[in-house]
Amino acid sequence: DFTFNGASSKDMVWDSSDGNLEFADNAAATFGNSDDLSIFHNGSNSIIQDSGTGQLKIQTNILSIENAAGNANMISAVEGNQVVLHFNGAGKLSTKTDGVDVTGEVQCDSLDVDGDVDFDGGQVTYSASNNTLDFADNAKAQFGASDDLQIFHDGSHSRIKDTGTGTLRVTSNRFVLNNAADNQTLIDATEGAGVDLFFASAKKLDTEAYGINVTGTIDTDTLIVTGVS
Repeated sequence: DFTFNGASSKDMVWDSSDGNLEFADNAAATFGNSDDLSIFHNGSNSIIQDSGTGQLKIQTNILSIENAAGNANMISAVEGNQVVLHFNGAGKLSTKTDGVDVTGEVQCDSLDVDGDVDFDGGQVTYSASNNTLDFADNAKAQFGASDDLQIFHDGSHSRIKDTGTGTLRVTSNRFVLNNAADNQTLIDATEGAGVDLFFASAKKLDTEAYGINVTGTIDTDTLIVTGVS
C-alpha cells in the first residue's frame, strides 16, 4: 500500500488489497493547470466540479445513468438515436426524429404550442396554418359539469344538443339565420324591433308592435278572430 501526504492524514491511499485508489473526504482528484476539474466527496455529497473555461463534456456512443444499486435506469442516451428519461426505471420521455414521445401525463403550469396539434389519433386536431380546431365525426365539444351542452357532427347531421336543466339561450342584439351557402336569409330578429321569417329570401311574416304582418296568403285549417277584423 502507498500513503500520500503523510501517513497520519491518509488523504489519498492506494489499497492493493482491493485495487482502489482511495480519497478521504474533501480530498479531490484535480485536472488542469488551474485545477479546472475536481472530483471529490465532501462528507455529504459526491461532486464533479468544473470551474474552468469551456464546457464539461461526456463523450460516449451509449450513456446510461442508473440508480445507486445499478438496477434501474434514470437517463439513457444512444448515439444517433434517442435520449430517454425514466421514472423508477420506466421510460417516460423519449426524443425522436420529429420531436418527443411522452408516456403518461404531461403536467405543466402553461402550454405554448407553435404548430399543429393532434389529440387521440385525429379525433380533435388544430391546424396552425388554417387556424382551425377540427373535430372528427361524433367527437364532441361538451360544456357543463354533466356535459349538458354538446356540439358535434354525427356523420349525417350537425347537432347542438342541450340535455341539462334550464333552457338553451342564444343572446344577441340581432340574430340572423342564413342558409348553408350564406346567400339567403331564413330568420332575421332585431332587438327592440321585429322578427322576420322568409321563404327563399322573400319576407313572408314579420312581427309588428300591433301584431304580425303577412306578405302573401294565409293558409290555415281554422281561423279564430277575437277582435275587430
